[in-house]
Amino acid sequence: MHHTIGFVNQAPIQSMSGTSRILRALLSKIPGDTDTVTAMLSHQNHHVKPDPTYHEQYLPTRPHLGRIESTRFGKYCDLIEPLYLGKMMADMESLFRKHHVTGVHAVPHGMHFAYAHELAKRLQVPFYLNVHDELSYNLAGNPRLPEMERELEKAWRGAAGRIVISEAMGKEYCRRFGEQPYVTVTDGLSESPTRKRPLVKDRLYVYFMGTQHLSYVPNFVALLQALEKIKAETDLDVKLISRGWLQPELAKHPLVEMREPRPEKEIESDFDEVDVLYLPLPTQKEYESFYKFSLSTKLVTYLGIGLPMLYHGPADAAAATTLGSAALHCHNLDATELAATILTGLNPEKRDAVIDDAFALARRQFLLDDNARTFWNMLTGNAVPELQKHA
Repeated sequence: MHHTIGFVNQAPIQSMSGTSRILRALLSKIPGDTDTVTAMLSHQNHHVKPDPTYHEQYLPTRPHLGRIESTRFGKYCDLIEPLYLGKMMADMESLFRKHHVTGVHAVPHGMHFAYAHELAKRLQVPFYLNVHDELSYNLAGNPRLPEMERELEKAWRGAAGRIVISEAMGKEYCRRFGEQPYVTVTDGLSESPTRKRPLVKDRLYVYFMGTQHLSYVPNFVALLQALEKIKAETDLDVKLISRGWLQPELAKHPLVEMREPRPEKEIESDFDEVDVLYLPLPTQKEYESFYKFSLSTKLVTYLGIGLPMLYHGPADAAAATTLGSAALHCHNLDATELAATILTGLNPEKRDAVIDDAFALARRQFLLDDNARTFWNMLTGNAVPELQKHA
């Protein structure tokens, strides 16, 4: 049987968002009997052009209101969206009927997942819900958030299939919205990792890749204090290398080396120049909806590099419980404890054990072929997960 899956997204497939990255990876493994069509719903024109490979089409949800969108009143702009809903739904229905869609998929990052759910009912095809982040984090302060959360419960209960980014998220949504079957799918490595990077004597270069979230500032302050302590108390050559963006105050620190952001495939040589991979998450309780259930794509990348990963964040985060012994852990902002944790990554025996466990975790949960098979089996009806039972 031939399948055509209609994707309803809120950002272009070729955008830099984590969701788009995961979708691109999964779409690279699309089965031969499956096609896709993508409705990209947004109130603004994005810099990235629609990708014809996936029959991607931009459908405006409402007019863009100019400068007000970037002010403190911007969160209220979506209140006019229902006025334009009829045309957008008609356009999306026309697009999906034209391509003979057999299923509809959406990731909740705004109200668009609810529109996708409604459209699937109209088309009488299965709806697949794929949850990456908490709405309460992405849309904090949005006046439509309570409505979106009610729609999310309906979508969770009414979906033909449910996909979550972490086991922690699946358990929480079963507790919150009712026990339902689900599968876990996130980013994946293209190959099973095997190569350990050599340990370089008398060097400690910590590496961070990506953009520093503002909530990470206390983590980086503690990290730099820890590195200062190590430099003062040892003969190690100490440095923090950041491939991406740091706040100017942090970037100016004498132990920091800034490098221009580049695509991941262009920075492979970086990993032969560093010793520990840094994965921060905010420790403040106010960011619980950010860290409690989601997993960073950076975590998956780090697992396959062949260096010890330093997880620096809350003990109850999905990242912490997922990583377990596959990383070094520091769950507070104490510079002395953090320094001691970092130095264990230079102990050859401990280092090898952490890297071995990282490779084993990657092979168990984070290989792209396995994740893509789970994803496409769900969307094409080739596999229905057993109902997960949780204590």
